[in-house]
Amino acid sequence: MKIKLLVILFLTIGIAKAQPSAGVKFEKGLSWAQIQEKAKKENKYIFVDVFTTWCGPCKLMERDIFPQAQVGDFFNTNFINVKVQADLTDRDSEEVKNWYKDAQAIVTTYNVDTYPVYLFFSPKGELVHRLNGASPTAADFIAKAELALSGYPSEKWQFLKGKKDQDFLLKLLKSAQLMNDREFIPVVANSYLATQENLLTEENIKLIAVSTRKVADPGFPVLRSHADKADLILGKGRSELIVKTVVFDELVLPYLRINGVKKDYGGGMVSYSGKVNEHVNWDELKQTLDVKFPDLADAILMNSKPMYYQWTKNWPAYASYITSMERQLDNQQLDSYANNLFLFCEDTESLKAALKWSKELALHKDKNNPRFLYTYANLLYKTGKTEEAMKTMGEAVELAGANGQFLAEILEKMKSGKKTW
Repeated sequence: MKIKLLVILFLTIGIAKAQPSAGVKFEKGLSWAQIQEKAKKENKYIFVDVFTTWCGPCKLMERDIFPQAQVGDFFNTNFINVKVQADLTDRDSEEVKNWYKDAQAIVTTYNVDTYPVYLFFSPKGELVHRLNGASPTAADFIAKAELALSGYPSEKWQFLKGKKDQDFLLKLLKSAQLMNDREFIPVVANSYLATQENLLTEENIKLIAVSTRKVADPGFPVLRSHADKADLILGKGRSELIVKTVVFDELVLPYLRINGVKKDYGGGMVSYSGKVNEHVNWDELKQTLDVKFPDLADAILMNSKPMYYQWTKNWPAYASYITSMERQLDNQQLDSYANNLFLFCEDTESLKAALKWSKELALHKDKNNPRFLYTYANLLYKTGKTEEAMKTMGEAVELAGANGQFLAEILEKMKSGKKTW
């Protein structure tokens, strides 16, 4: 009897070990290139979990959703599953370290700026679906992920081949937004807006805000002629800001950079490439703006010149220009220009000019603004006025209260004689 029980026990253990473990199985030991090659060979989709070690929702998904059997069944059947850590820590394993370069490439290429993000690729390596944020249940997550096994590349191809009916465009637009396809969203949105009789609906104005990139776009005249109505939905001054940005990109950038190109990373982060023009004809540019946008010409030039001087690292010209325009700049603009000099400039006279503007802001115009005190303290520190800098930064820390941890860290650097820029 005991022998039979032992045999049954051993059989039970053997069966248990043979059973696949529940939950999503993530690949180990393969590079991103090897994952892609495996997907092609096996004709299988790829699921990529992009997370950070500090992300609470990421940890909840790892703890509550990924281990569930039904989630494992779905993902292990349909996908090659990969975890990608987007941040760097002192505790990273060799596996994570080996993925540093691939992880950064994925974050940059696919515009990952919130976490968690779930990316889905076809067997050919095309991004076909994207999910942002955690899901409350396994069923919800599976339902959202199922969409990866259909549609977006096909929809995009149909559009490029000429399909432009209104319902299709609206569906494609939602797909492009879900995929965070920043370059394609304006293209579809403007095609959709062209089908609309009334561009002043709330939905259409919101679309105009994200799709207007050129003067010829359908939303541009709306922002110009109906700024008051648009700002009620978008926020005060937003229409003019979009218009100025479009005019800069289309008319000014070609003067400042040869074959200049702008890349939008989202969240207000942009970059410009192309060789900087060393001989800008500012008079000709002013005439061009005066003819086409006389009401905006001076304001656009006022923003363009500091940007150009920063690109060329001509800090004396930068500081001189800001000094000449000081009375026309609002407090936030002036503080931003002063902070740029603190961060990037080593020219003593330019730093002294910034220190003067910053002192006026922090000690006279707005005495209770920790941000202005922060800039002023840093400029004091960079120009050798260490004791005064620490005193000022201490005041900023006190004013910021519970939000002053970062300022306190800067103060400690000052006390230790370390760089704060």
